[in-house]
Amino acid sequence: MSYRVGAFVRVSTDRVEQRASLQNQKEMVQDYIEEKGWNLEKLYTGPESGTKLNSSMKELLEDIENKNIDVLLVKDLYRLARNAELSHRVKNLADENGVHIVTLNDMVNTMEGKDEWYGLYAIFAQMEAENTSRNIKQILKKKMEDGKYLNSNPPYGYRIENQKLVVKDDYTPSVVRRIFHDYLDGKSPDGMAKELTLEGVPTPAQVNNRKNAGLRWHEKTVKGILTNRHYIGMLVQRQTTTISITTTKRKSMPEEEQIVFDDVHEPIVSKELFQQVKKMMEKRQRNRTAPTHHPFSNLLVCKDCGSGMNYKKNRKGYVCGRYAKYGVNCCKSHLIKEAVLMDIVKRDFMSGMSQMDKEVMKRDFYNKVSYYSKRNEREIENVEGRIEVLKRRKKNLVTMMADGELDRESCQESIKDADKEKAILEEDLKRLQNDQEQNKLDKANIEDNFAEYLFSGSTAIEIIHRVVDKVYIFEDGTQDIHYGFSEPELHNAS
Repeated sequence: MSYRVGAFVRVSTDRVEQRASLQNQKEMVQDYIEEKGWNLEKLYTGPESGTKLNSSMKELLEDIENKNIDVLLVKDLYRLARNAELSHRVKNLADENGVHIVTLNDMVNTMEGKDEWYGLYAIFAQMEAENTSRNIKQILKKKMEDGKYLNSNPPYGYRIENQKLVVKDDYTPSVVRRIFHDYLDGKSPDGMAKELTLEGVPTPAQVNNRKNAGLRWHEKTVKGILTNRHYIGMLVQRQTTTISITTTKRKSMPEEEQIVFDDVHEPIVSKELFQQVKKMMEKRQRNRTAPTHHPFSNLLVCKDCGSGMNYKKNRKGYVCGRYAKYGVNCCKSHLIKEAVLMDIVKRDFMSGMSQMDKEVMKRDFYNKVSYYSKRNEREIENVEGRIEVLKRRKKNLVTMMADGELDRESCQESIKDADKEKAILEEDLKRLQNDQEQNKLDKANIEDNFAEYLFSGSTAIEIIHRVVDKVYIFEDGTQDIHYGFSEPELHNAS
Protein backbone atom coordinates (compact mmCIF):
# COMPACT_ATOMS: atom_id res chain seq x y z
CA MET A 1 0.00 0.00 0.00
CA SER A 2 1.28 3.47 -0.88
CA TYR A 3 1.07 6.06 1.87
CA ARG A 4 1.13 9.85 1.71
CA VAL A 5 4.11 10.80 3.84
CA GLY A 6 4.79 14.01 5.69
CA ALA A 7 8.52 14.10 6.48
CA PHE A 8 9.62 16.38 9.33
CA VAL A 9 13.26 17.51 9.36
CA ARG A 10 14.65 20.21 11.63
CA VAL A 11 17.74 21.92 12.99
CA SER A 12 17.67 24.60 15.68
CA THR A 13 19.60 27.38 13.87
CA ASP A 14 20.50 28.59 10.38
CA ARG A 15 24.24 28.28 11.00
CA VAL A 16 26.40 26.90 8.22
CA GLU A 17 27.52 23.90 10.27
CA GLN A 18 23.91 22.78 10.77
CA ARG A 19 22.89 23.02 7.12
CA ALA A 20 24.72 19.76 6.38
CA SER A 21 22.67 18.07 9.12
CA LEU A 22 19.46 19.35 7.54
CA GLN A 23 20.49 18.02 4.11
CA ASN A 24 21.46 14.64 5.61
CA GLN A 25 18.04 14.32 7.25
CA LYS A 26 16.33 15.08 3.93
CA GLU A 27 18.36 12.41 2.13
CA MET A 28 17.71 9.83 4.86
CA VAL A 29 13.91 10.28 4.79
CA GLN A 30 13.84 10.28 0.98
CA ASP A 31 15.82 7.00 0.86
CA TYR A 32 13.48 5.45 3.44
CA ILE A 33 10.38 6.53 1.49
CA GLU A 34 11.76 5.14 -1.78
CA GLU A 35 12.64 1.86 -0.06
CA LYS A 36 9.08 1.51 1.27
CA GLY A 37 7.49 2.56 -2.02
CA TRP A 38 5.60 5.41 -0.38
CA ASN A 39 4.96 8.93 -1.72
CA LEU A 40 6.43 12.10 -0.23
CA GLU A 41 3.40 14.35 0.17
CA LYS A 42 5.11 17.20 2.02
CA LEU A 43 8.46 18.06 3.59
CA TYR A 44 8.29 20.14 6.77
CA THR A 45 11.60 21.85 7.25
CA GLY A 46 13.32 24.89 8.70
CA PRO A 47 15.91 26.15 11.16
CA GLU A 48 13.55 26.52 14.14
CA SER A 49 13.55 25.74 17.83
CA GLY A 50 12.01 22.43 18.79
CA THR A 51 10.99 23.66 22.24
CA LYS A 52 8.19 25.96 21.02
CA LEU A 53 5.30 25.85 18.56
CA ASN A 54 7.12 26.95 15.39
CA SER A 55 5.73 27.50 11.89
CA SER A 56 6.66 24.03 10.59
CA MET A 57 4.96 22.39 13.56
CA LYS A 58 1.82 24.49 13.07
CA GLU A 59 1.68 23.38 9.42
CA LEU A 60 2.18 19.74 10.42
CA LEU A 61 -0.60 19.86 13.04
CA GLU A 62 -3.00 21.39 10.51
CA ASP A 63 -2.23 18.67 7.95
CA ILE A 64 -2.70 15.90 10.52
CA GLU A 65 -6.02 17.38 11.62
CA ASN A 66 -7.17 17.70 8.00
CA LYS A 67 -5.90 14.17 7.20
CA ASN A 68 -3.67 15.45 4.40
CA ILE A 69 -1.01 12.83 5.25
CA ASP A 70 -1.10 9.15 6.27
CA VAL A 71 2.35 8.86 7.86
CA LEU A 72 4.54 11.28 9.81
CA LEU A 73 8.17 10.33 9.21
CA VAL A 74 10.97 11.80 11.33
CA LYS A 75 14.59 10.81 12.04
CA ASP A 76 13.87 10.56 15.80
CA LEU A 77 11.61 12.21 18.38
CA TYR A 78 14.38 14.64 19.30
CA ARG A 79 13.97 16.15 15.82
CA LEU A 80 10.20 16.34 16.11
CA ALA A 81 10.05 18.38 19.33
CA ARG A 82 11.95 19.02 22.53
CA ASN A 83 8.82 19.92 24.41
CA ALA A 84 6.99 17.02 26.06
CA GLU A 85 3.59 18.74 25.86
CA LEU A 86 4.07 19.46 22.16
CA SER A 87 5.20 15.88 21.44
CA HIS A 88 2.05 14.52 23.13
CA ARG A 89 -0.09 16.97 21.20
CA VAL A 90 1.26 15.55 17.92
CA LYS A 91 0.71 11.96 19.12
CA ASN A 92 -2.83 12.55 20.36
CA LEU A 93 -3.85 14.37 17.18
CA ALA A 94 -2.26 11.66 15.00
CA ASP A 95 -4.14 8.91 16.92
CA GLU A 96 -7.43 10.79 16.57
CA ASN A 97 -7.02 11.15 12.78
CA GLY A 98 -5.49 7.79 11.94
CA VAL A 99 -2.04 9.15 11.07
CA HIS A 100 0.91 6.86 11.82
CA ILE A 101 4.19 8.06 13.35
CA VAL A 102 7.44 6.40 12.23
CA THR A 103 11.01 7.25 13.27
CA LEU A 104 14.02 6.24 11.18
CA ASN A 105 15.78 4.78 14.26
CA ASP A 106 12.81 2.37 14.62
CA MET A 107 12.20 3.40 18.25
CA VAL A 108 8.66 4.50 17.36
CA ASN A 109 6.48 2.91 14.67
CA THR A 110 2.74 3.02 15.33
CA MET A 111 2.16 0.90 12.20
CA GLU A 112 3.81 -1.95 14.11
CA GLY A 113 2.45 -1.01 17.55
CA LYS A 114 5.78 0.43 18.76
CA ASP A 115 4.72 3.45 20.80
CA GLU A 116 4.88 2.29 24.42
CA TRP A 117 8.01 4.40 25.08
CA TYR A 118 6.82 7.47 23.17
CA GLY A 119 6.07 9.48 26.34
CA LEU A 120 9.44 8.60 27.88
CA TYR A 121 11.35 9.66 24.75
CA ALA A 122 9.41 12.93 24.72
CA ILE A 123 10.44 13.64 28.32
CA PHE A 124 14.08 12.74 27.58
CA ALA A 125 14.05 15.13 24.59
CA GLN A 126 12.84 17.99 26.77
CA MET A 127 15.33 17.15 29.53
CA GLU A 128 18.20 17.25 27.02
CA ALA A 129 16.99 20.63 25.72
CA GLU A 130 16.81 21.98 29.28
CA ASN A 131 20.34 20.74 29.99
CA THR A 132 21.61 22.36 26.78
CA SER A 133 19.86 25.61 27.74
CA ARG A 134 21.59 25.60 31.15
CA ASN A 135 24.99 25.05 29.52
CA ILE A 136 24.42 27.86 27.02
CA LYS A 137 23.38 30.23 29.82
CA GLN A 138 26.61 29.47 31.67
CA ILE A 139 28.67 30.18 28.53
CA LEU A 140 26.80 33.44 27.90
CA LYS A 141 27.23 34.47 31.52
CA LYS A 142 31.01 34.02 31.20
CA LYS A 143 31.05 36.19 28.05
CA MET A 144 28.98 38.84 29.84
CA GLU A 145 31.45 38.85 32.71
CA ASP A 146 34.17 39.56 30.12
CA GLY A 147 32.33 42.82 29.27
CA LYS A 148 30.81 41.75 25.94
CA TYR A 149 27.38 43.05 24.89
CA LEU A 150 25.45 39.94 23.82
CA ASN A 151 21.91 41.14 23.13
CA SER A 152 20.91 41.05 19.48
CA ASN A 153 19.26 44.49 19.62
CA PRO A 154 21.24 47.49 20.92
CA PRO A 155 19.56 50.27 22.95
CA TYR A 156 18.02 53.08 20.88
CA GLY A 157 20.84 55.40 19.82
CA TYR A 158 23.55 52.72 19.77
CA ARG A 159 24.88 50.15 17.31
CA ILE A 160 26.89 47.00 18.04
CA GLU A 161 30.49 46.74 16.85
CA ASN A 162 32.73 43.85 17.94
CA GLN A 163 30.29 43.09 20.77
CA LYS A 164 30.62 46.66 22.06
CA LEU A 165 28.06 49.49 22.08
CA VAL A 166 28.96 52.44 19.85
CA VAL A 167 26.96 55.71 19.62
CA LYS A 168 25.25 55.93 16.22
CA ASP A 169 26.04 58.76 13.83
CA ASP A 170 22.40 59.65 13.12
CA TYR A 171 19.34 61.31 14.71
CA THR A 172 18.66 58.61 17.35
CA PRO A 173 21.09 59.81 20.05
CA SER A 174 19.51 63.28 19.89
CA VAL A 175 16.06 61.70 20.37
CA VAL A 176 17.36 60.02 23.54
CA ARG A 177 18.76 63.32 24.87
CA ARG A 178 15.52 65.09 23.98
CA ILE A 179 13.50 62.55 25.99
CA PHE A 180 15.67 63.10 29.07
CA HIS A 181 15.52 66.92 28.82
CA ASP A 182 11.78 66.97 28.04
CA TYR A 183 11.10 64.88 31.13
CA LEU A 184 12.97 67.38 33.30
CA ASP A 185 10.96 70.15 31.61
CA GLY A 186 7.77 68.55 32.94
CA LYS A 187 6.54 66.41 30.06
CA SER A 188 5.04 63.01 30.85
CA PRO A 189 6.25 59.76 29.23
CA ASP A 190 2.78 59.28 27.74
CA GLY A 191 2.76 62.82 26.35
CA MET A 192 6.25 62.38 24.88
CA ALA A 193 5.19 59.07 23.30
CA LYS A 194 2.23 60.74 21.59
CA GLU A 195 4.38 63.66 20.46
CA LEU A 196 7.04 61.37 18.93
CA THR A 197 4.31 59.35 17.21
CA LEU A 198 2.68 62.46 15.76
CA GLU A 199 6.06 63.65 14.45
CA GLY A 200 6.66 60.30 12.77
CA VAL A 201 9.92 59.62 14.67
CA PRO A 202 10.87 55.95 14.02
CA THR A 203 10.35 53.72 17.05
CA PRO A 204 13.10 51.52 18.55
CA ALA A 205 11.41 48.49 16.99
CA GLN A 206 11.52 50.13 13.55
CA VAL A 207 15.16 51.13 13.94
CA ASN A 208 16.06 47.54 14.89
CA ASN A 209 14.01 46.20 11.93
CA ARG A 210 11.93 44.02 14.19
CA LYS A 211 9.17 41.96 12.64
CA ASN A 212 5.74 43.69 12.81
CA ALA A 213 7.34 46.85 14.24
CA GLY A 214 4.67 49.44 15.00
CA LEU A 215 4.69 53.14 14.15
CA ARG A 216 3.48 54.11 17.59
CA TRP A 217 5.63 55.11 20.56
CA HIS A 218 4.37 53.87 23.93
CA GLU A 219 4.67 55.27 27.43
CA LYS A 220 6.48 52.08 28.46
CA THR A 221 9.08 52.60 25.70
CA VAL A 222 9.83 56.16 26.86
CA LYS A 223 10.09 55.04 30.49
CA GLY A 224 12.45 52.28 29.39
CA ILE A 225 14.78 54.84 27.81
CA LEU A 226 14.65 57.09 30.90
CA THR A 227 15.71 54.20 33.16
CA ASN A 228 18.25 52.50 30.86
CA ARG A 229 21.69 52.68 32.48
CA HIS A 230 23.42 51.92 29.16
CA TYR A 231 22.94 55.60 28.29
CA ILE A 232 25.49 56.65 30.93
CA GLY A 233 28.16 54.24 29.68
CA MET A 234 27.27 51.31 31.92
CA LEU A 235 27.07 47.76 30.58
CA VAL A 236 24.06 46.10 32.21
CA GLN A 237 23.29 42.51 31.28
CA ARG A 238 21.30 39.54 32.54
CA GLN A 239 18.46 41.85 33.57
CA THR A 240 15.95 39.16 32.52
CA THR A 241 16.00 35.43 31.85
CA THR A 242 13.59 32.97 30.23
CA ILE A 243 11.02 31.31 32.50
CA SER A 244 11.50 27.95 30.76
CA ILE A 245 12.61 26.54 27.40
CA THR A 246 9.00 26.13 26.27
CA THR A 247 8.14 29.85 26.32
CA THR A 248 9.58 33.14 25.11
CA LYS A 249 8.33 34.90 28.25
CA ARG A 250 11.03 36.29 30.51
CA LYS A 251 11.27 37.22 34.18
CA SER A 252 13.27 40.02 35.79
CA MET A 253 16.46 39.09 37.62
CA PRO A 254 17.27 40.51 41.09
CA GLU A 255 19.70 43.42 40.89
CA GLU A 256 22.39 41.48 42.77
CA GLU A 257 22.33 38.76 40.07
CA GLN A 258 22.67 41.19 37.15
CA ILE A 259 26.06 41.72 35.50
CA VAL A 260 27.04 45.42 35.62
CA PHE A 261 30.20 47.31 34.57
CA ASP A 262 30.83 51.09 34.71
CA ASP A 263 32.28 53.26 31.92
CA VAL A 264 32.43 50.54 29.27
CA HIS A 265 31.30 52.58 26.25
CA GLU A 266 30.60 56.19 25.26
CA PRO A 267 27.56 57.65 27.11
CA ILE A 268 24.73 59.49 25.37
CA VAL A 269 23.64 61.43 28.48
CA SER A 270 25.62 62.51 31.52
CA LYS A 271 25.40 60.71 34.85
CA GLU A 272 24.22 63.98 36.42
CA LEU A 273 21.29 64.25 33.99
CA PHE A 274 20.41 60.58 34.49
CA GLN A 275 20.36 61.03 38.28
CA GLN A 276 18.22 64.18 38.00
CA VAL A 277 15.68 62.27 35.93
CA LYS A 278 15.78 59.33 38.35
CA LYS A 279 15.08 61.60 41.33
CA MET A 280 12.24 63.34 39.49
CA MET A 281 10.71 59.97 38.53
CA GLU A 282 10.81 58.88 42.16
CA LYS A 283 9.25 62.16 43.24
CA ARG A 284 6.49 61.89 40.63
CA GLN A 285 5.88 58.31 41.68
CA ARG A 286 5.30 59.45 45.27
CA ASN A 287 3.04 62.27 44.11
CA ARG A 288 1.33 60.49 41.22
CA THR A 289 -2.15 60.89 42.76
CA ALA A 290 -1.80 64.68 42.67
CA PRO A 291 -0.25 65.78 39.37
CA THR A 292 0.67 69.46 39.18
CA HIS A 293 1.18 69.84 35.43
CA HIS A 294 -1.73 71.65 33.75
CA PRO A 295 -2.37 72.47 30.07
CA PHE A 296 -1.40 76.15 30.38
CA SER A 297 1.46 75.87 32.88
CA ASN A 298 4.39 78.18 31.97
CA LEU A 299 2.34 79.85 29.19
CA LEU A 300 0.28 82.41 31.12
CA VAL A 301 1.66 85.83 32.15
CA CYS A 302 0.04 88.55 34.24
CA LYS A 303 -0.28 91.57 31.90
CA ASP A 304 0.25 94.05 34.73
CA CYS A 305 3.21 92.74 36.75
CA GLY A 306 4.71 90.18 34.37
CA SER A 307 4.54 87.28 36.83
CA GLY A 308 3.64 83.77 35.74
CA MET A 309 0.14 82.53 36.51
CA ASN A 310 -0.41 79.71 39.02
CA TYR A 311 -3.18 77.09 38.81
CA LYS A 312 -5.55 77.07 41.79
CA LYS A 313 -7.64 73.92 42.16
CA ASN A 314 -10.34 75.58 44.30
CA ARG A 315 -10.86 78.25 41.61
CA LYS A 316 -10.50 75.85 38.65
CA GLY A 317 -8.25 78.34 36.96
CA TYR A 318 -5.08 80.44 37.04
CA VAL A 319 -4.23 83.51 39.11
CA CYS A 320 -1.31 85.94 39.12
CA GLY A 321 1.71 84.35 40.86
CA ARG A 322 2.62 87.56 42.70
CA TYR A 323 -0.97 88.00 43.90
CA ALA A 324 -1.04 84.35 45.09
CA LYS A 325 2.17 84.89 47.09
CA TYR A 326 1.82 88.44 48.43
CA GLY A 327 -1.90 89.31 48.14
CA VAL A 328 -3.79 92.35 46.85
CA ASN A 329 -1.10 94.84 47.92
CA CYS A 330 1.16 93.63 45.09
CA CYS A 331 -1.26 92.78 42.25
CA LYS A 332 -4.78 91.69 41.35
CA SER A 333 -5.80 88.06 40.84
CA HIS A 334 -6.31 88.28 37.02
CA LEU A 335 -8.36 85.06 37.32
CA ILE A 336 -8.90 83.07 34.13
CA LYS A 337 -10.84 79.78 34.21
CA GLU A 338 -9.00 76.85 32.61
CA ALA A 339 -12.16 75.63 30.82
CA VAL A 340 -12.74 79.07 29.30
CA LEU A 341 -9.17 79.30 28.02
CA MET A 342 -9.31 75.72 26.70
CA ASP A 343 -12.49 76.47 24.70
CA ILE A 344 -10.92 79.60 23.18
CA VAL A 345 -7.70 77.86 22.11
CA LYS A 346 -9.63 74.88 20.79
CA ARG A 347 -11.88 77.13 18.70
CA ASP A 348 -8.97 79.21 17.39
CA PHE A 349 -6.95 76.13 16.50
CA MET A 350 -9.77 74.45 14.62
CA SER A 351 -10.77 77.64 12.78
CA GLY A 352 -7.13 78.25 11.85
CA MET A 353 -7.02 74.95 9.98
CA SER A 354 -8.53 74.51 6.56
CA GLN A 355 -11.25 71.91 6.12
CA MET A 356 -8.82 69.83 4.08
CA ASP A 357 -6.20 69.94 6.87
CA LYS A 358 -8.82 68.83 9.37
CA GLU A 359 -9.92 65.90 7.22
CA VAL A 360 -6.33 64.81 6.53
CA MET A 361 -5.41 64.96 10.22
CA LYS A 362 -8.64 63.25 11.22
CA ARG A 363 -8.12 60.47 8.67
CA ASP A 364 -4.50 60.05 9.75
CA PHE A 365 -5.47 59.68 13.41
CA TYR A 366 -8.31 57.30 12.56
CA ASN A 367 -6.06 55.12 10.39
CA LYS A 368 -3.43 54.93 13.12
CA VAL A 369 -5.98 53.98 15.78
CA SER A 370 -7.51 51.38 13.39
CA TYR A 371 -4.07 49.93 12.70
CA TYR A 372 -3.34 49.48 16.41
CA SER A 373 -6.83 48.11 16.98
CA LYS A 374 -6.37 45.38 14.35
CA ARG A 375 -2.90 44.55 15.64
CA ASN A 376 -4.32 44.35 19.16
CA GLU A 377 -6.99 41.91 17.97
CA ARG A 378 -4.32 39.61 16.53
CA GLU A 379 -2.26 39.82 19.73
CA ILE A 380 -5.34 39.07 21.86
CA GLU A 381 -6.12 35.99 19.74
CA ASN A 382 -2.49 34.87 20.02
CA VAL A 383 -2.40 35.26 23.83
CA GLU A 384 -5.78 33.53 24.24
CA GLY A 385 -4.50 30.64 22.12
CA ARG A 386 -1.36 30.32 24.23
CA ILE A 387 -3.44 30.31 27.42
CA GLU A 388 -5.52 27.44 26.01
CA VAL A 389 -2.31 25.53 25.16
CA LEU A 390 -1.16 25.91 28.77
CA LYS A 391 -4.50 24.63 30.06
CA ARG A 392 -4.17 21.56 27.83
CA ARG A 393 -0.55 21.13 28.91
CA LYS A 394 -1.61 20.90 32.56
CA LYS A 395 -4.22 18.25 31.70
CA ASN A 396 -1.64 16.28 29.70
CA LEU A 397 0.85 16.44 32.57
CA VAL A 398 -1.71 15.02 34.98
CA THR A 399 -2.52 12.27 32.46
CA MET A 400 1.17 11.45 32.05
CA MET A 401 1.57 11.21 35.82
CA ALA A 402 -1.49 8.95 36.09
CA ASP A 403 -0.11 6.70 33.33
CA GLY A 404 3.23 6.44 35.12
CA GLU A 405 5.11 8.35 32.40
CA LEU A 406 5.98 11.22 34.75
CA ASP A 407 6.74 11.23 38.47
CA ARG A 408 4.69 13.39 40.86
CA GLU A 409 7.51 15.82 41.67
CA SER A 410 8.30 16.54 38.00
CA CYS A 411 4.60 16.87 37.25
CA GLN A 412 4.03 19.39 40.06
CA GLU A 413 7.10 21.39 39.03
CA SER A 414 5.95 21.52 35.40
CA ILE A 415 2.44 22.54 36.45
CA LYS A 416 3.94 25.28 38.64
CA ASP A 417 5.94 26.60 35.64
CA ALA A 418 2.80 26.47 33.49
CA ASP A 419 0.83 28.43 36.11
CA LYS A 420 3.52 31.12 36.25
CA GLU A 421 3.52 31.46 32.48
CA LYS A 422 -0.30 31.50 32.42
CA ALA A 423 -0.41 34.29 35.04
CA ILE A 424 1.94 36.42 32.92
CA LEU A 425 -0.15 35.78 29.81
CA GLU A 426 -3.36 36.70 31.64
CA GLU A 427 -1.78 40.02 32.69
CA ASP A 428 -0.82 40.62 29.05
CA LEU A 429 -4.36 39.74 27.96
CA LYS A 430 -5.87 42.19 30.46
CA ARG A 431 -3.57 44.98 29.23
CA LEU A 432 -4.36 44.22 25.57
CA GLN A 433 -8.11 44.17 26.26
CA ASN A 434 -7.88 47.53 28.04
CA ASP A 435 -5.92 48.94 25.09
CA GLN A 436 -8.60 47.62 22.75
CA GLU A 437 -11.35 49.34 24.71
CA GLN A 438 -9.36 52.59 24.55
CA ASN A 439 -8.95 52.15 20.79
CA LYS A 440 -12.73 51.80 20.47
CA LEU A 441 -13.24 54.99 22.50
CA ASP A 442 -10.62 56.82 20.42
CA LYS A 443 -12.26 55.78 17.13
CA ALA A 444 -15.69 56.85 18.38
CA ASN A 445 -14.37 60.21 19.60
CA ILE A 446 -12.52 60.86 16.34
CA GLU A 447 -15.75 60.26 14.41
CA ASP A 448 -18.09 62.14 16.74
CA ASN A 449 -16.00 65.12 17.84
CA PHE A 450 -12.46 65.35 16.51
CA ALA A 451 -11.77 68.61 18.37
CA GLU A 452 -12.69 67.00 21.70
CA TYR A 453 -10.40 64.07 20.90
CA LEU A 454 -7.43 66.34 20.17
CA PHE A 455 -7.95 68.50 23.24
CA SER A 456 -8.31 65.77 25.86
CA GLY A 457 -5.83 64.24 28.30
CA SER A 458 -2.12 64.58 27.73
CA THR A 459 -2.71 65.11 23.99
CA ALA A 460 -4.23 68.51 24.84
CA ILE A 461 -1.11 69.50 26.78
CA GLU A 462 1.17 68.61 23.87
CA ILE A 463 -0.91 70.45 21.26
CA ILE A 464 -1.36 73.57 23.42
CA HIS A 465 2.36 73.83 24.16
CA ARG A 466 3.11 73.41 20.46
CA VAL A 467 0.73 76.07 19.10
CA VAL A 468 0.62 78.61 21.96
CA ASP A 469 3.69 80.81 22.54
CA LYS A 470 2.40 83.06 25.33
CA VAL A 471 -0.92 84.24 26.84
CA TYR A 472 -1.18 87.60 28.62
CA ILE A 473 -4.04 87.90 31.09
CA PHE A 474 -5.58 91.32 31.87
CA GLU A 475 -7.15 92.21 35.20
CA ASP A 476 -10.69 91.57 33.92
CA GLY A 477 -9.71 88.15 32.53
CA THR A 478 -9.32 89.28 28.91
CA GLN A 479 -6.71 87.20 27.10
CA ASP A 480 -4.06 88.30 24.61
CA ILE A 481 -3.06 85.00 23.00
CA HIS A 482 0.14 84.69 20.97
CA TYR A 483 0.03 81.65 18.65
CA GLY A 484 2.89 80.15 16.71
CA PHE A 485 0.79 79.98 13.56
CA SER A 486 -0.92 83.43 13.45
CA GLU A 487 -0.99 86.99 14.73
CA PRO A 488 -1.83 87.56 18.45
CA GLU A 489 -5.58 87.43 19.15
CA LEU A 490 -7.36 89.43 21.82
CA HIS A 491 -10.32 87.71 23.52
CA ASN A 492 -12.63 89.47 25.95
CA ALA A 493 -13.33 87.92 29.33
CA SER A 494 -16.25 85.50 29.28
